[in-house]
This record gives sequence, structure tokens and C-alpha cells, in this order.
Amino acid sequence: DQRASWPVVSLILLSVVEPSSKYTAKDKVALLIGNGKYMNEKKLDAPPNDILKIGERLNKMKFRTLICKDLNKAGMENILTFFINLLIEGVYGL
Repeated sequence: DQRASWPVVSLILLSVVEPSSKYTAKDKVALLIGNGKYMNEKKLDAPPNDILKIGERLNKMKFRTLICKDLNKAGMENILTFFINLLIEGVYGL
């Protein structure tokens, strides 16, 4: 009877997927960039506004969020460098 082996399989699966402190984030950070102003394109209103809503949701999920609007290339490079330096061992980044 195959049903007799189900409890054993269930116990094995539970032990595999059960969270452990080894895989728990020390911190969670998110970088959100919403560019709406472009040199050769019309202005977009949605991206800068959308990241505020997304940031609120991520904050509820215990993420520390970096929200940036309308960055130029140098600004993007600077914030990416800053963000990368936050991603030490045990920190989840989004």
C-alpha cells in the first residue's frame, strides 16, 4: 500500500523546507529608481509615482528602501555603488 509511506515522505519534506536561521536575512534592502524625465523623450509621470507605492509595500515587508527619482547616469552609478556596499553577507537585496 503506497499510502503507508506518505507520513514518512511528509516528514522529510517538512524538514527540507522548514526555515532555519542559516537562511534568514539579517537585513533587507531595496533600490527603486523611477525615471520620468528623459532628454529626448516626453516626460513620464508614472515611474516616479509608482516607486512610492512600491516602496510603501516593501517597507511593510520590512525592507529598507532607497527611492530615487529622475537620476542621470552619474546619479545612477553613485546610487548603485552605495546600494552594492549595503549587500554584505546575510543582507537580501532587491
